[in-house]
Amino acid sequence: MDHKHWYEVARADPAATFFQTPLWSEISCDVLGATSDFTRSFELESGVRVVVPLVGVGRPGPMRHVISTATGCYGGLIADGPVSPDEATQVYLRVMSRSTLSFQFLESPLRQYRLGPEFTAHATARPESAWLIDLEDGFDAAYQRMPRRIREYHRSGIRKGVSVSESDSLADYRSAFDAYQDAILRWGESLDYGYGWEVFERIHAAARLHPDLIKMWIARVDGEVAGGRLVFYWNRHAVLWHGTARREFLKYRVIPIADIEVMRDAAARGYSVYDLNTSGDQPQVVEYKRRMGASDTPLQIWRRESPVVRLGRGGKRAGRVVARSLRSVARKAH
Repeated sequence: MDHKHWYEVARADPAATFFQTPLWSEISCDVLGATSDFTRSFELESGVRVVVPLVGVGRPGPMRHVISTATGCYGGLIADGPVSPDEATQVYLRVMSRSTLSFQFLESPLRQYRLGPEFTAHATARPESAWLIDLEDGFDAAYQRMPRRIREYHRSGIRKGVSVSESDSLADYRSAFDAYQDAILRWGESLDYGYGWEVFERIHAAARLHPDLIKMWIARVDGEVAGGRLVFYWNRHAVLWHGTARREFLKYRVIPIADIEVMRDAAARGYSVYDLNTSGDQPQVVEYKRRMGASDTPLQIWRRESPVVRLGRGGKRAGRVVARSLRSVARKAH
């Protein structure tokens, strides 16, 4: 897939997210378990150019399972002009080529299509929610919409020595990773759970090349690293991908303070939304995002399998492959 063409379409589409760019595909294939990039491009009769970001999951081979996009992040088509629901349906049907065993995507919170029965009749849909904070009217308006208790936590934490700043230091990325490992133990998991250091190291390298698109925000308490928030940016959409804090600093409310300061920066730079991302089946994470004043945006995770998979035993195996891909980010934003 020609990346110049892909970037042009992604920049032209106001509903495109970072996850639907070539950069996310490159990172995914390098360190997030995707086997290869299988992104498809189409041109509609109207002349509108469409791109469907795709990566392979599971065992590589001539027949493949594809997902849009890796680790269960936002996917689906992007376009440099209007696309009707019927056209979107036809594009997704064309993704199901003879070599595609299954195709799965999580809708973008910025646009969803009402797909036709030609696609949905042989597809499954599972509900998911994204949690968005509206910055269209600026930071002050978004801040005042937050519950009073959150604003009190923020002001109190700042007085007690909490600070939040952007960092491109590899040492700070490492400190954020150490905070993540501390959180993994707090959750009762073993340290081989979730992402390894190589993921953070690769994203750090990408951030050095694309500092406007990837930012690590480090929360400190009296100068000591408490945790981090890894945020991706595209067009006017800022999205939290990963973040947590060390347990001894949770009493300072460093997580909501960090999110508020990320919001402040995003609004100042003209972003219209700060997206706290999805939450899987974790009630505590959902409750945190609701308390932050984020709006629940209902989405669907669509999955369609080829007749070969539907009729054979491979269906269950394919489902487990993609399910693992989705679970890998189940605790990405604590």
